[in-house]
Amino acid sequence: MAKTDKRFLINMIVIVVLGALSGLFMGNYYVKNFMGGVTADFLPTEAAIRDDVGAVVARCSGKSVTALSATDNFIMAEYKLSMRDYVHKSTKGTVTAAGVSQKLVSDKAYVAGEYFGEEISSGVVKLATKYYWVKGAENVTTYEGSVSGLSANYSGAAAQTKTLDAFNSEMGVKADQFINYIVSSKTVKNQKYNGLVKGHHSFTIELDPVLAAKNYMYKVKKTSGSSEYPSFEKISFDFEIGDDWTIYSMHCRETYKVAIKLLGRVTTTGDMTDTFSYDDNFVIPR
Repeated sequence: MAKTDKRFLINMIVIVVLGALSGLFMGNYYVKNFMGGVTADFLPTEAAIRDDVGAVVARCSGKSVTALSATDNFIMAEYKLSMRDYVHKSTKGTVTAAGVSQKLVSDKAYVAGEYFGEEISSGVVKLATKYYWVKGAENVTTYEGSVSGLSANYSGAAAQTKTLDAFNSEMGVKADQFINYIVSSKTVKNQKYNGLVKGHHSFTIELDPVLAAKNYMYKVKKTSGSSEYPSFEKISFDFEIGDDWTIYSMHCRETYKVAIKLLGRVTTTGDMTDTFSYDDNFVIPR
């Protein structure tokens, strides 16, 4: 048996024993503190981590935003987001590791039955990827481009075709998902209502960094150019919604360890803002 396989098997045994003795908490603690660069395959399934959305919607519909917890409000907002005919999410932020900053910009949109996503990372690591997926289609088309500043050039880039399952497995965050984290009663550690901000209800949520990033760790590995999966230590975010659970923004703060070429496995902090719009007529670029 290879050394890495043996180490992974030992870790799996420890997780199972800790989970059996003390539930998810100790298993998560071991993963966060002693296992780095592993996949999320050993964690509970996404369905097991998420709440029953239908039950949450049935329980919360007809109630006011201020009568609900931040968790329920976010689940309602994500549900409403998934039901829209048009969505555009624009993200801007900075990731810092070992005193070196990396700029990140991205767009994700659902327009006329088609999903589009683009991720650009500019700094020591320069990466640009984009994808197109028509809802219901079996395949996703992806491209990798070159980066100049905060712009990407895909001239001459060859189209790559992947099955939807292969794309979702590689990226973790699925082609039709606009939220990177899994937010549920099982992943929220702390939450609070901040009051009205420019007419919108503001909330803050702190997440369990292991469970909430089950899908997101795959995306971070891809967009960071790392050879290993990151291990998340802290995740918190503020979000703003309207009385009808329309989500307008998220301000996300993250801390995780990730392997970076020439630097090794370093502590990384991320600070990103997502802005959601529903009427700006975003045109999917070709």
